Amino acid sequence: MRSTRPAFNQGRLAEKVGIQSAYLSRVLNDQKAQFSEDQLFSILCALDFERAEIDYLMLLRTFESTSISKRKTYLKNRIDELKRLEGRDPVSAVRSDLRNLITRIRLFIEAEE
Repeated sequence: MRSTRPAFNQGRLAEKVGIQSAYLSRVLNDQKAQFSEDQLFSILCALDFERAEIDYLMLLRTFESTSISKRKTYLKNRIDELKRLEGRDPVSAVRSDLRNLITRIRLFIEAEE
């Protein structure tokens, strides 16, 4: 992320991206709840993520949500390519990255409150 971040608390972040604060809290605290692609994109932009980070996290979000086998394989291959470029093990990293994103958002919100 860039070093200059806007100051947000959970309520302000939810308002800025057009979702209910209770829903934001639910997604951050319930592994089964998910942001829509539009919500995730808006959050990443609001938190000033870099373009490459946004692209990668949106790819992970799509991978986690698709039910089309052929598409899932395509997305996994793309993620694996990116992981190899970063020198990370693709199999162990895919699911942990979305969890890490939730943790980063949660820590960011707590630090601003």
